[in-house]
Parts: sequence; C-alpha cells; structure tokens
Amino acid sequence: MTREEVIQLFEKLGVFQAALTMLSYMYNAQSALSISMYADMNEASKASTTAQKMANLVDAKIADVQSSSDKNAKTRLHQEVIDYINNPRNGITISGLTEKKLTDDQVKEKMQEYLGKFSGNSSSSYVEYVSKMPDFSAQRIQTSLTDEMGAGDLQTVKAAISAKANNLTTTVNNSQLSIQQMSNTLNLLTSARSDMQSLQYRTISAISFGK
Repeated sequence: MTREEVIQLFEKLGVFQAALTMLSYMYNAQSALSISMYADMNEASKASTTAQKMANLVDAKIADVQSSSDKNAKTRLHQEVIDYINNPRNGITISGLTEKKLTDDQVKEKMQEYLGKFSGNSSSSYVEYVSKMPDFSAQRIQTSLTDEMGAGDLQTVKAAISAKANNLTTTVNNSQLSIQQMSNTLNLLTSARSDMQSLQYRTISAISFGK
C-alpha cells in the first residue's frame, strides 16, 4: 500500500480498525511468503537427497575400480546416474574428463562422412580431395558418460554431482533460517494484533464508563 492509501484507510476506518486491518494485511502477506518459501525448500531438499544418492552410486563404482587388482580397471556408470546428469533440469555440467582415441568404427564413420562431401567431377580432383583427408585415427575425443571410466574420471563425475548436492543443502539451510525468522515475525504480528484489540477494548470501555 502507498502512503496515501494508508492515510485514507486510517481516515475511513479510524485508528484502531485501520491498524488491525494493516496488521492482518501484513500477517497474510508474510504467511503467503512463508508458505511459498517452504514449498521451495521442500523441493530443494528432495533434489539434494537425489543428488547425494547419485554421488553415492558413483562412489560405489570408484570403490570397485580402486579395489581391483588391475591398475587400469574401468567400469561404467549406472544408467540412472547418466540419465540424472543428462537431464537439463538438474543443471549438472561435467568437464575435465580424459580424452580417448576414436574407435575403428568411429574412424570409418568419419572417413565416409568426409568422402561423402566430395563435390568434384573428375578423378584427379577426387584423388586430391582424398589426399587432404585428415588423419582421423589420430584424433581424440573426450570420454563420454556411457564409456567405461577409470577412477580419475569417476572422481570428476562425483565431484560435479557432489557440488550440486552441497549447493542444494546450503539452499535448504538458508531457507530454514529464513522461515524461522518469518515465523518469529508472524508471532510478533499476532501479538501486536492482540495488544491492539485489548487497547481498543480498554479505550471503548473507558469512554463508555466516562459517559
């Protein structure tokens, strides 16, 4: 409400009723904000639990690799973890995974793709085009989430998920503090309304007694 609207309210209803109306307005606004924040906190809490579950699944894979007698042991992520990371709503970004060479099938696919782009019309131009073909067998690509991973890459994945879980936990903790502060404010508003009603009653009683 603007300053002018508040003044008009007091002029229309009188001091006591206007004050009680203002207190009710503030209580309802604060209550609605508290409910909204609690709903957001509840969602963040559930998301934090899910993120921690995914981090634990990756941690189990790390333990499997590290306990293997094969120092080059690798394993694949749970599909549940892959789906979780790939879901854009979860906001997980994985960077820093190791690079690997293309497989034979990927090299063949790259070569076919390159040759398919030839647009010349003579054998000599075709030979020249082929001679300029990149050495796809030497190219390297980043390890994907569906590939087998060593302990290092698994640690990278876990770190990204754990960071998400920690951020969500911080959000929940901050929301709890804010909701507690709002609860205190609601209690103060309730007390102020009760005091105002008591003052109104005493004032009316005094006026009536004076008559």
